[in-house]
Amino acid sequence: MLSFIKILIYMAIMTTSFDIFLSWQLGGTIRFCQVVMIVPYIYFVLDVVKKRYIIIPKAMGWLCLWNLFILAFVLNTDIIARSIGYWVWLTMNIVNILLLVNVFTKRFLIISLLRTYCLSFVVVSMFGLFQFVSAPILHMDTPLVAQWWIPGILARINGFSYEPSYFVTYIIMGWCFLYILVKKKNQDLFSLNYIRLMFGIVTLAIILSGSRMGLLVLLAVQLFIYLYINGKELIRNFLMLKIDVTFIKRIILTLVIILSVGYVFSSDDVFDEYAFFLSGTGIGATAAHSVDDRVESMDKTLHVFYENPVLGVSLGGVAEKITQNENQIDNSKVSEGAVVALEILAASGIVGIIPIIIYFYKIIRESLIKFFYINDDIGLGLLIGLLAEIVILQMNQNILRPYFWMHIAVLSTYLRIKSMEEIE
Repeated sequence: MLSFIKILIYMAIMTTSFDIFLSWQLGGTIRFCQVVMIVPYIYFVLDVVKKRYIIIPKAMGWLCLWNLFILAFVLNTDIIARSIGYWVWLTMNIVNILLLVNVFTKRFLIISLLRTYCLSFVVVSMFGLFQFVSAPILHMDTPLVAQWWIPGILARINGFSYEPSYFVTYIIMGWCFLYILVKKKNQDLFSLNYIRLMFGIVTLAIILSGSRMGLLVLLAVQLFIYLYINGKELIRNFLMLKIDVTFIKRIILTLVIILSVGYVFSSDDVFDEYAFFLSGTGIGATAAHSVDDRVESMDKTLHVFYENPVLGVSLGGVAEKITQNENQIDNSKVSEGAVVALEILAASGIVGIIPIIIYFYKIIRESLIKFFYINDDIGLGLLIGLLAEIVILQMNQNILRPYFWMHIAVLSTYLRIKSMEEIE
């Protein structure tokens, strides 16, 4: 029975990014990764009742307390059914953390879990690459494409997600994980050549998605790792008035490339036919709709908080309140709050947000202690993946992304295994 339960969990992991495939609209979006977890939930509850024992993940109490605030503030919304749905969604994500920590209790089990987790990003990336080549190279109908570089010919990769930005929001966690394994030449999960191949596939998929935020996060992570590896030497050289010539050259080269690209795309309309690459940024006289929409949505979300500073509006109520403020009717789906931090603030209120802040502080602090300072490659990759995801979510909507919480579940499970190894 346990083997069957693990298979169902692996299926859920593989499909956490499925927004437009194996998902159903039943008053809200029901995803395959949620449906397939129903049996593991039942097994988990029966097993806990039978054993009268449950493993509590790190800082779980604070997360459950925040969940209670979200439930209580459902009463501060008008569309109760929608807010209850969001709370159920959050509760399922929390149960996923409990489930994984209690199922994968041995090191060989967590290794199997981590291998599946790695492969899930590669499989989705390979489907994304198929989207890119299917029309221009294979001359096939391109499946599930949301946006195009060249309509009907060259697709922007979005995998199974709503659009490329959602795809990169999902895939960035796997990229960070694989990047650390490649950088540290870690072979605990796969051979080095296999890790490099998987990393290459995921990297290419991110680039071809065309997500500017994804590319910025990729550069930021690489800079962070460079400083992490060479930080002491850089500080020592600085104090001794020594100059790292290689580091300076890299900075200058990067600046030259950025300035050159900006100049080329903004001058003389020479490359007007390729202006779609900059669409949404406001650069080179292109439209700035992507940036403008996000700024406007941030302002609307903050306004909801100003109106409800103490009693939050629950996660399902943020879009509802924005819709009411805009005098719109039944348009809450497209009025979701932007910047997850502001969404949580508006949903939780000034008091209710404290437990979720403490929760993330505790798991990040514990991960730093367990992985960062003792050079645990797998743990470090999971930690950086979490931090990168938190950053990129600030330019997206909805804290309830299933893959975000699944990543927390995998990290929490690995944290627990490391703690047990220290005790032993």
